[in-house]
Amino acid sequence: MARMKTALSPRFLTTNELAAFLNISSRQVYRLREAGLPVVVLGQGAVRYDPAAVEAWILAHQPPAAAKSPRGRPRHPFPGAEAQP
Repeated sequence: MARMKTALSPRFLTTNELAAFLNISSRQVYRLREAGLPVVVLGQGAVRYDPAAVEAWILAHQPPAAAKSPRGRPRHPFPGAEAQP
């Protein structure tokens, strides 16, 4: 018998799965959640993450391109001051 697709067909990720997917710690996922990372709460406190919503949130919260140097380091906030390598 073929499985029917439902409204929940996109796979939701656990905190550990999202951390592995993003190559960050689970603690960092909790920090991002405190900063507004979207979650799906199932039942009594079971938290999952929608990969599409997470991707959209991350893209919307990227710092402006001018905030980074060509090497990817944050620019020093004071004009004329150089960051130490």
